Amino acid sequence: MPAKNFELILHEQIRSQRDNQITNLQHGFRQSRGIQSNLALFVQYLSESIDRGVKVDAVYTDFQKTFDKVNHSILLQKMAALGFVSEALRFFESYLSDRDQFVGCRGAISASSPCPSGVPQGSNLGPLHLLCNIYK
Repeated sequence: MPAKNFELILHEQIRSQRDNQITNLQHGFRQSRGIQSNLALFVQYLSESIDRGVKVDAVYTDFQKTFDKVNHSILLQKMAALGFVSEALRFFESYLSDRDQFVGCRGAISASSPCPSGVPQGSNLGPLHLLCNIYK
């Protein structure tokens, strides 16, 4: 439990510093935002555009398995470019390295295998890593 509390504190500190660098149009991985707020904003924009006779093109993408695809070295480079201090970078490098993954179902557990990319799912820091990686 102390690790989860530490993650929460660290997440809040970094998120509060990053929020002013992220466009208000970003809805994924942000507090009090998501698919519903994105859709409401888009419908409002679409309605206003139709009223003005303006053509609207839209492309929606699904970054399936995004949590699994994050390259650790690229993520750390982007975090360094954002101004993370060397101590924080070393912490995150340690946090992300030497991780294994396995599958459990009905009491059975598969063999574990190395997880050289991706961010820990179920962690408080996973969405934060995606923000740093995708929106720089």
